[in-house]
Amino acid sequence: MTKKQLKDRWKSEDFINNLSYLHEGKISVEALNSADLRGIQKLGYAEPLCTFPTLFSTTLSSIDFSFGDGVIRIKDCDINHFSFEDFKFNRASFIDKSNIKNSNFSGSKMILDCTNVIFENCDFSQSIFKGGHKEWGFKRCKFKNCTFSGAYWKNTFLFACTFLDCELTDFKIENSLIRGFKINQSIDTVSIIFENCEEISGLVQLENK
Repeated sequence: MTKKQLKDRWKSEDFINNLSYLHEGKISVEALNSADLRGIQKLGYAEPLCTFPTLFSTTLSSIDFSFGDGVIRIKDCDINHFSFEDFKFNRASFIDKSNIKNSNFSGSKMILDCTNVIFENCDFSQSIFKGGHKEWGFKRCKFKNCTFSGAYWKNTFLFACTFLDCELTDFKIENSLIRGFKINQSIDTVSIIFENCEEISGLVQLENK
């Protein structure tokens, strides 16, 4: 299906009525595993899924939000094999105290807060983060074996974050606040990531073991 077809199907009442996880306008979080949400528009704040819940204290896998847009709220969860390819995050989105594994954020447009999150084997390549006036970003997050090739993050912040065995080719962070950036690669190599960042502190090169 094309992107247009994926988006247009959410205008069909027949399609909406046949969603296995939707009953009388309410979503069963337990039934969301393996859900195909590709192309969904204005997720979380408009019809048909205006009551899309915060994903709280649960384990979920294989949910595909690709080519959609809207609000994503994840708290105290274990997430595996989610796809946010080319997804546009609404600024009310957040991820808190969660583990995100084997998930795809490639080409996504991000403006959200992430706190105490472990991202493992995740793809952020070609993602774009634009945080307004450095109001959104990442605090105490750990990225393990993640890919950031060609990603462009601007006006964000990174506080007490760790990057382990990550692919950083052509990754750029512009006009952002960097306060605590641990990495198990050469600091000299990593420093070229930052452009026009007036405040950079806490760069730490970790030893590979």
